Amino acid sequence: MNHQRWLVMFWFFSPGVINPTFDLGSLSCSLEVSKDTVCHRPQPYPWSHERSASCQALCSQALSSGQQYWEVDTQRCSHWAVGVASWGMRRDQILGRTRDSWCVEWNGTSQLSAWHIVNETVLGSNRPSVVGIWLDLEEGKLAFYSVADQVKLLYDCPVSAAFPLHPVFWLYGLFPGNSLTMRQINV
Repeated sequence: MNHQRWLVMFWFFSPGVINPTFDLGSLSCSLEVSKDTVCHRPQPYPWSHERSASCQALCSQALSSGQQYWEVDTQRCSHWAVGVASWGMRRDQILGRTRDSWCVEWNGTSQLSAWHIVNETVLGSNRPSVVGIWLDLEEGKLAFYSVADQVKLLYDCPVSAAFPLHPVFWLYGLFPGNSLTMRQINV
């Protein structure tokens, strides 16, 4: 980790660092999880109304106050989105396409975008290999950073703290071996 990144994380993010865990009951039947990785591998999970119909994985943490920060390694996934959503987002809905979800998304064809409701904001053509997510529910703000080599703000937006938010991962490049990994942060 370079010195600049360490300083930013230590002074700014460290009070709210979390290491999210996947909620197995809402996991799509097309996904498999290990401790900190979700990958495309169809599974014989029993059907449930709580399961996502698309290849999404919600995390167990219900974030309703304070400031939280976590990181996602995206290097092994061709098409992905990472962000937050309320537990109430219907399981047939897509991350970032609802009133209660926000994300950044790499579409696999050289385009990074931010999504909320049905509004897309094109952010550019540089693909971040590690995305840092900063959720400040006291200020009502969500920010996404590229944090692999240096810290760079990708996008920030207002969020509603009217309901708890959960970290969410969406793998839609369903090629065998595609995966997203939560980076464990020790501060």
